[in-house]
Amino acid sequence: MYIKKILIENFRGIHKMELELHPKLNVFIGVNGSGKSTVLDAVGYWLTPFAMVLSGEAYNHDRTKHTGNDFPNSEIRNGEAESKISVIPNEWSDCIVLCSSNFSNPKSDNKIIATQFIYTHEQEWQPFLRKDKDKPDITLFRYLRVHRGFRKISLAPWTDRDFRQTDAFKDTMSREANFKEFFEWFRNREDLENEERKEDKQLSIVRKAISLFLDTITPPKVYRRAPLRMVVVKNGIELRVQQLSDGEKCLLATIGDLARRLAIANPTLENPLEGEGVILIDEIDLHLHPQWQRMILPKLTATFPNCQFIVSTHSPQILGEIRSENVFCLQDGKNGIEIFPPSYEIFGQTSEVLLPDIMKTKNRNEYVDKLLDRICEAIDQGNLTEAKNLKNELETKAKDIPEYAKIELLIHRKKTFGK
Repeated sequence: MYIKKILIENFRGIHKMELELHPKLNVFIGVNGSGKSTVLDAVGYWLTPFAMVLSGEAYNHDRTKHTGNDFPNSEIRNGEAESKISVIPNEWSDCIVLCSSNFSNPKSDNKIIATQFIYTHEQEWQPFLRKDKDKPDITLFRYLRVHRGFRKISLAPWTDRDFRQTDAFKDTMSREANFKEFFEWFRNREDLENEERKEDKQLSIVRKAISLFLDTITPPKVYRRAPLRMVVVKNGIELRVQQLSDGEKCLLATIGDLARRLAIANPTLENPLEGEGVILIDEIDLHLHPQWQRMILPKLTATFPNCQFIVSTHSPQILGEIRSENVFCLQDGKNGIEIFPPSYEIFGQTSEVLLPDIMKTKNRNEYVDKLLDRICEAIDQGNLTEAKNLKNELETKAKDIPEYAKIELLIHRKKTFGK
């Protein structure tokens, strides 16, 4: 399953927005406050009831009490009575609507919150989440928000838990991803592997995925002798996972977590990494060096080929590695948040091009840019002394700008030939 079309109405800063999503990759860009997280959160709200049912939790389709998983009326656009998120998944012709409404309780003068999730009975929609309707493999949903990471690693033993398919959806839409479940699962699955003295299929899938992303770091393993710890080998040196950089830890946990959940959700697939999923990642460039920013989306789509990724980013390095058909540009206009495609093919473009054209920001310090313009203007007007003084002023702060050689050549030409 993947999301084919989404219509968002009166949600936060969005008045009305209709999107045709790409089945594999969708990247939202824009300045802070332009609505990137708004779009991802709208999809996240819509997926939550499905994820809760699949995790074994109950979801009351007509709620009057607000919980952390509700679609509260605080999300309704100011001045409107109702907010709707309507989605058409592939293979469905009708949309499924999630809505939040303000209404008055006839027994009270106070307004209460109502959330409704409108869809047909579970036995009708659940088969569409399966890649093969005759097998138990099921579509994964995961939302990784900006608040993701960890300070401590829990390696607690499980004494009262079984390994179940519903574990693939445990906390899958949570407000904060601390990856506690991943590390505990890894330790306990490794215990089982050691006990049975044969390679565990689910662990091998996780190790394979991590190796594809982190070629200088080995997949983790757990040492049980005191102190209990999880370690990796980086460039031949053994380190605790906590000793890795934030970028390394976050990437290891993110990839390991996705691979683990796909392995659990797809017990009969020969390669669970080919399982289906709808994966939301806010600020996918979080903690990543530009070199890793360039590789993250190509590797994600190659490693998890049947997942639909819906992500946001601030990185021109990420944009230069993907096609324009995968990109949605957002801006906050007079009529609320608006969306439009890039005006040209962005794949292969440099940051120097993407920053001003697509990211709507300068690619150089504004003071330097203005002074270079003044120098060129002075040369054009024949004010060579002023041009040299401005160049000397700029050199006191920026000594190694490559344009200096061109400026000297222009001054020499103007002085010698008058042009």
